Amino acid sequence: MAEPLRTEIPACPAILVVGSGTAGVSAALEAANLGHPVILVEGGPRPDEALLGKVRDSSGIERLAAASVVEVEGRVGRFRVSIQAGSSPAVDREAGAIVVATGTTHAPPDPVSGVTDLSSIEAAISGSAGHPIPASVGFLAYAREIGDRAAIRAIGAACEAREKHGKDAYVFTDDVTVVGPAGQALYERALQAGVIFFRSVAVAVEKVEDGAIVRGEDMILGRPFEIRCGAVASPGALVPSPGTLSMSSILGIGMEDGRHLGPGNVTFHPSGTQRVGVFVAGSCAGDASPEAAAMSGRIAARKANGLIAGGRMSVVPGDVAISQKACAACLTCLRLCPWGAIEVIPGRRTPLISDTDCHDCGLCAASCPMRAIAVEAMPDDSIVTSGLAALPRAALPSRAVVALACDRSGWAAAALARELGVDLPSSAGIVRVPCAGMVGTNAILSLLASGAGAVLLLGCPEDNCANRRGSIAAARRVQWVRDLLSAIGDDPERARFRAVASNMPHALAAELRAASTPKGA
Repeated sequence: MAEPLRTEIPACPAILVVGSGTAGVSAALEAANLGHPVILVEGGPRPDEALLGKVRDSSGIERLAAASVVEVEGRVGRFRVSIQAGSSPAVDREAGAIVVATGTTHAPPDPVSGVTDLSSIEAAISGSAGHPIPASVGFLAYAREIGDRAAIRAIGAACEAREKHGKDAYVFTDDVTVVGPAGQALYERALQAGVIFFRSVAVAVEKVEDGAIVRGEDMILGRPFEIRCGAVASPGALVPSPGTLSMSSILGIGMEDGRHLGPGNVTFHPSGTQRVGVFVAGSCAGDASPEAAAMSGRIAARKANGLIAGGRMSVVPGDVAISQKACAACLTCLRLCPWGAIEVIPGRRTPLISDTDCHDCGLCAASCPMRAIAVEAMPDDSIVTSGLAALPRAALPSRAVVALACDRSGWAAAALARELGVDLPSSAGIVRVPCAGMVGTNAILSLLASGAGAVLLLGCPEDNCANRRGSIAAARRVQWVRDLLSAIGDDPERARFRAVASNMPHALAAELRAASTPKGA
């Protein structure tokens, strides 16, 4: 495929960083080193004082202390941001890109449950709490609930209770969290100190007069256990910080697993989001050690630099166009666009598509009820034409299959199959499409009516769809066609959606064979 023509447009060179923890300050320093003016909004996670000292020495970083972002308008290259500190009037700034590093926090455990906040046990261990440590302490270290860092913190506290005070210490977890050499060393230290580990999928904690009882089933021994502790400690469930929740709402970026910013999609890792020009770093994007948080901040700054280096942006003119005459202004496209690339301008009846944000995925075109949106890369009639041309005519007496394959998954799997010599059915013709989600129901029905024995739509696995909703939309449209075929007495298996990753050539061959086999054969 020919490299698309690009054009250069001006961009604001400043980078806005939200959050003054390790990730945020690392991002600010990296962006300043790369020559960008930086606006650092010092809210969110606990400040990293050591790194902030370096920020104070940098003339290229504007610090807005105890502040928060209250509004973001505009698009990549020219975000307009309103920032407020306390009761002071809001100040406005412009930025070409935004790095969000607002962190996570922990919801304190409910005292009624019999679980004590880990920080109070840590204070007793250090001698600053003013009260003795119980004779035995249990530590809940379930990383899926409290995060890897907090689980390691709990194991460290168990070590301290044993080594400094000789107390009985138990760690309850489903999987011992050891991140890197330091984590492995901590685990070995805990064993040598006499910390007892219980592996259990889950435990129940019952509050009693002199402490708490922990019950569960040991995964190793396969039998139940019951441990009485003077106290059971946990940092509480990992939850997004108020700043993270606020930025999610302001920027229109969804939450992954209720904790982290950004969709669960490897396309956007390690720092991207579905909003072009907005990057995430640190624990607001995923549980991270201090070292990993610092690295993620630097990566986010470099990604932002790559986008607006020199105060210019490289843009590929979009292939998607909305016909003002045909558009009914129903705004279906605006609601469906996973990139936020469609907007309504005051005084204009029809929406506009931003070239800087549009990914040419075609979801809007395939979903438009008025067919007012055209995608130059592959409109419906081109899919039908290409599909019919791909039919292996010699195989028509048996069953000819048109496979519409996403460029990133099914098409790549077909190329790998040919490279490896995997046998693909001769009765199948494969057509390359930019995204499975851009294939509308009209295209599928037209192919079936024009001679295809079956249409197989091949998309990405849902969690790895580059356009986030492409595979979801494709599966939904195929199901609509299947329901229609059933209603008219035809075989619904003539229309299929399958998720095939780019490294699954054998699975692709199996799906093509299945689609090529007549019902009852």
